[in-house]
Amino acid sequence: MKQSTGANQPQCRRCKTRVRPKELKRYHYRESGLDNVYLGGVTIETCPSCGLDLLIVPREQQVLQVIALVLLSKPLGLSGQEMKYLRTICRLTQADLAARLGLGRRETVAERETEAVAMTREADFWFRAVILGRFTEILAEPKRCFLTPAHRRQLRALKNHFLELPRKKPCRRKTLSLEASEDGWKIPDAA
Repeated sequence: MKQSTGANQPQCRRCKTRVRPKELKRYHYRESGLDNVYLGGVTIETCPSCGLDLLIVPREQQVLQVIALVLLSKPLGLSGQEMKYLRTICRLTQADLAARLGLGRRETVAERETEAVAMTREADFWFRAVILGRFTEILAEPKRCFLTPAHRRQLRALKNHFLELPRKKPCRRKTLSLEASEDGWKIPDAA
């Protein structure tokens, strides 16, 4: 979306007509690759001339990392879809992840992601340990870290209490709702 210089009004990419932005209270963010993510503070810009809709997710790189942080922090019991999301956000192929986990074949990762093979609590824990390590490596690069100081504090707390994860009750798949604010994406139940 290009901004017009005069009125600072967004313009349609296709026909350059001024668009009408509309904030959505709750948007089902399927683009994340997860079925259960909903965002507040997302805007859709609709062109009145050609009908083009453009979805605007503020600080989208940040929301993707916040989703990963929330998934890593929840009690053991990741779904295959959540595992795939975490692997992807950490820029690992199935073969890379299999090697890091000491698995003999990449197909084992694929079977877990499609839930063709059940994930044990031990396997879930080791998967998270590998992913948390890789996620931390990525976030150590300033140009690749989009988390706010509050998110980074939550990540430090997760790393400090990581060994407690197996003691928590497994988590059923719940809706993950995040809200955009001036300070960044707000994590559920975070102060």
